[in-house]
Amino acid sequence: MSLSLIEKTDEVLRAWESLAPDAIFSGMTVQEFCETSQPLLEIRQRIALLDQQRQGAKAARDIAEKEMMINLQMIIDSIKGTKDYGKDSELYAAIGYVTRSARQSGLTRKKAQPETALAK
Repeated sequence: MSLSLIEKTDEVLRAWESLAPDAIFSGMTVQEFCETSQPLLEIRQRIALLDQQRQGAKAARDIAEKEMMINLQMIIDSIKGTKDYGKDSELYAAIGYVTRSARQSGLTRKKAQPETALAK
């Protein structure tokens, strides 16, 4: 099992502090090495905070979108129900709907097929 960088750093620090607290490795004491890890820890904490803020912003966006959909539907319903506009108006068409007068019934009548000599 592979350890993350933070886990490995913690493992090295714990071992160094308990087994060789006075030793110097790569010209650093255990305290100096510990201090070098602080910028990384602070950046990771900042990223975690930003991730939380992003999740919160996405939740707020989802709520705002639901509210906007309700408001939008109320406006569209009002346009349809207003005497001077309604389902057969230029405004109704301009907001992306097919007006009543532009709709086709959808009814089609198939032409009768003449009998062929083979069918007899």
